[in-house]
Amino acid sequence: MGLSKSRAKSVTIADVAREAGVAPMTVSRAINGHPHIKPETLIKVQRAIAGLSYSPNQAARMLTGQRSNSIALVLPELRNPFFAVVADGVQTAAQSRGSLVWMVTSNNDVRIERREIEKLLSYHVDGILLIPSDPKHRYLKDLLKNDVPVVAIDLPIESGPADSVVIENRQSSQQAVEHLIGHGYKRILCVGGWPDLFTIRERIAGYESAMRKAGLQSLVLTNPYDAAATRLAIKQILRGKNPRAAIFSLNQLTTEIVLTFLEEMRVSIPEQVGIIGFDDFSFASLFKPRLTVVRQPSGELGACAARILFERLQSKEMIPKRRTVLPTELVLRESCGCKRTTSSDLEAEMPLR
Repeated sequence: MGLSKSRAKSVTIADVAREAGVAPMTVSRAINGHPHIKPETLIKVQRAIAGLSYSPNQAARMLTGQRSNSIALVLPELRNPFFAVVADGVQTAAQSRGSLVWMVTSNNDVRIERREIEKLLSYHVDGILLIPSDPKHRYLKDLLKNDVPVVAIDLPIESGPADSVVIENRQSSQQAVEHLIGHGYKRILCVGGWPDLFTIRERIAGYESAMRKAGLQSLVLTNPYDAAATRLAIKQILRGKNPRAAIFSLNQLTTEIVLTFLEEMRVSIPEQVGIIGFDDFSFASLFKPRLTVVRQPSGELGACAARILFERLQSKEMIPKRRTVLPTELVLRESCGCKRTTSSDLEAEMPLR
């Protein structure tokens, strides 16, 4: 008897789904009385629930229309400081509303991401905040049909309509490159990875717009992890009678790779190569010379997404899905060619126009 009770208490929606031969999301919909569940599917789920002695208390909140007072945050990883700061913004916003945050990571694997989200749904989270591993993946289309609202952070979901919070990637990149052009650089190499991602596509578009307006040739390298190709690209922009050139890096990881190569090649910054990196990080202001960067409002990305999610949860009306775009700052230091005018460590910040 004791063993039977213990097993009943440990039964999850995933167990019910396996027994019924359906997805955990389908079980969640059936429990919640979703109108589009087929009668035969509902019968399968009900039989599985009865056969496994699935406790009604596990779904009590949803069955009675109550909320769990918890939300989910799904991140690619936590080793990247950007994601950690986003998480902090979400946590701060949730705490102010007395809501619990379930946080999981996908390791940039859409299979893990999907599995973790199904687990979170079995805990009846009220809503999901997500930085998707693959914004185009078809499983997201099914997720958006669920009754649980989803807000995408940084990378908007491309497989269906969803709320999203992003930054002004294109204009901020254009402004950064225009700043380099203003310093007299005519050969500007754009370096970054994952060109299929929304953020990188937008940043490349901003770079190309600035170069086109200035009548300059675009030079884009989208695989900085290829050491030979990166070194060759840097050598090529340094060729000629006037070797002075610049590099615009599209994310923190790429910036670190470029700086490593420049040090190995003994290239002087900014005398030979000026640099602006996208995204600020702790050592950017300690590097010599200090790095000029486009600073993202990482914490506000998380906090804003959480506020939108809570707004949707609290509203009794249908709110149209929307994309919220946050501004960035161009933090001027010395790596781009700017001169330090005082002995102070204060940095000049140029808000996005």
